[in-house]
Amino acid sequence: EEIVLVRHGESEGNLAFNRSVAGDHSLYADEFLERHSSFWRLTDQGRAQALTTGEWMRRHMDVDFDSFFSSEYLRALETAALLKLPDARWKPEVMLRERDWGEYDLASQLERRVAFKRYEARRRRESLFWAPPGGESLAQVVQRVDSVLLFGNRRWSGGRVIFTCHGELMWAFRLRLERLTQLR
Repeated sequence: EEIVLVRHGESEGNLAFNRSVAGDHSLYADEFLERHSSFWRLTDQGRAQALTTGEWMRRHMDVDFDSFFSSEYLRALETAALLKLPDARWKPEVMLRERDWGEYDLASQLERRVAFKRYEARRRRESLFWAPPGGESLAQVVQRVDSVLLFGNRRWSGGRVIFTCHGELMWAFRLRLERLTQLR
């Protein structure tokens, strides 16, 4: 009956990406490039965001959920724990993982502009169906969301479920639940 989506707090990857957009590509180096993006941790700001979100939820909404699911990615699991929801028993769910960015995953904005110029032009034209080389399109993420919704409807019809996940997953949920078209 009710689904609550919570995006993870700011992660090391978000910080690197935002700095890269601003022209500072220095965080795309060393240990950062040796880890899969699923191991990016929350920043101090991300931990504060998760704590604030949990506090807001406990004050302003019913936090008695029938089930608690989180992406298996570390930043989403950290966010889930920091929400401090009473009686929460979080279950990792692989279908809630971040969109697979393929070769884009550990590429700075500069590398994307230079190495993937053709892909970037196509991305602007075909955003729903475009996939980075070796990665996943948003339309494919919507298919994963369909699986999650089907599973949830069969298991908790009439119940309340909370998911901690990622921004692209939230777009996919919106596409499905709000019946958005590729043009919208």
